This record gives sequence, structure tokens and C-alpha cells, in this order.
Amino acid sequence: DMIPAKYVCDVTARQAEHYRAARLEAGKSASTCNKEVRHMRAMFSRAVRLNYIAENPFEGMKPIATAQKPIRVLSPEEINALLSAVGDDLRGKVMLRLLIETAARLGEVVNLEFGDIDLERGLVHICSKEGWTPKSRKNRIVYISPCTCELVRRYKAGTPYSSVFVSGSRWPLHEAHRWFKRLAKKAGVPNCSPHDLRRTVITTLAERGIAGAVAQRLAGHASITTTATFYTNIADQVVQEAVKILPWWGQKQ
Repeated sequence: DMIPAKYVCDVTARQAEHYRAARLEAGKSASTCNKEVRHMRAMFSRAVRLNYIAENPFEGMKPIATAQKPIRVLSPEEINALLSAVGDDLRGKVMLRLLIETAARLGEVVNLEFGDIDLERGLVHICSKEGWTPKSRKNRIVYISPCTCELVRRYKAGTPYSSVFVSGSRWPLHEAHRWFKRLAKKAGVPNCSPHDLRRTVITTLAERGIAGAVAQRLAGHASITTTATFYTNIADQVVQEAVKILPWWGQKQ
């Protein structure tokens, strides 16, 4: 109803602007509206390319400026609290260690199969499989520690399934989210999501001076711009230490 045009060719730039304004008025956030406009622009661009319409009514719409949200970075104490809270749950231990060490998305970990993990070399292949594709649509390799390899080896010995995380079938993503929420509550780690572990790994790489391109490859970001977000939010003391190594030209010693 926000765009009353009956056909794609009838949608005007004014209606496109009205659509976004109505979504904002309905209580949607600026970031959500920006995302919706991107999707609409892509859809109408395809229509232009196929000669269904002459112009894209969403072309030229500038995104709404949004304040950058602080990145939630877990402290070593919080990560240790999560590891302690998981207790004797072997499946949970494997899930948590993989999330902590690989910077993988929860969906990527949930869809792992034992064939994706090379326990001899400590490699994990995040790759497309039937019915599922990584968000970036690119396969990549991440790494795990010998300790985690041993944990996976023990876990694998006790399950007959080819999928690493199963609950009759693959562990549904929404169930994995609920599991992590319960774990964080038990550990006393507030406002924590599985994606915060990913953010923590990438931010830690930034703080330790690892090149952004390396972090991008590990995280599987499609664009270095996404990775750069973490590099602009590193701790102030890290920036202060970096400045100390600069030669202060012309300054008397």
C-alpha cells in the first residue's frame, strides 16, 4: 500500500521516497530502511537491465545517515566464563571453541560436516553444500588449535552423523541461537550474541596489528570496508602506543 502503483513501470521516484518515509514513520530503524532501499534498488536495476523499465526510481536515493554502533567486544574473563558455563556438554564445547577460534558466523559453524574438518592439519573448510551457501558465497579455510582438534576428535567418536551439529538432523539455526542465549545467561555475560565472538576475534586481530586483508580473509567479508569497521574501533591505548613509534621529525631530542 505504500507504493500504490500497479505495475513496476508505474513506480516513480516520488513514490520511492514516500515508501522510505512511511517505513520510518512505521517505526523501522534507519539502518533497516537503508537495507530495504538497497534491495529495492537492486530489484529495479534488474528490471532496467531486462528493459522492463527505462529508469530505476530508487537510483540516486542517498542512505540515511546513522550513528555507528559500538562494537561489543568480550573480555578474556567473559570468554572464560562462557567456557566454564558450558560444563560437560561436549557438543556445546565444540560449538563454542569453533566460534571463538575461527571468527565464523553461527550459520557457518552449524552447517559444518566432519568432512569439512582436517584434524591432522587443524583446518576447517567453510564451503557451500546442498541447501546452504556461506553469506559471502565464497569458500574459505579457517584454523583451529590442537586442543580443539582433540575435542572434535572425541566428539566425532561418539556420534554416527556426518554433520557436526545434529539434533535428529542438522542443528537448526534458531535452536543454536537459543542455546547460546541460555549459555550467556548462565555465564553471567550480558548483551552477548554468537556474532559478538566473531567481532571479538576480528577486533583482537586489529588491536594486535594484523593486516586488514588478513582479517578480511579469515572473516570471509565480501568487502574490506566491512572489516575496516573493526579497525576504526580499536582501543585508544593501542592508538597511543602506535603513535610512540613514529619519528618526530624536527623535534629536538
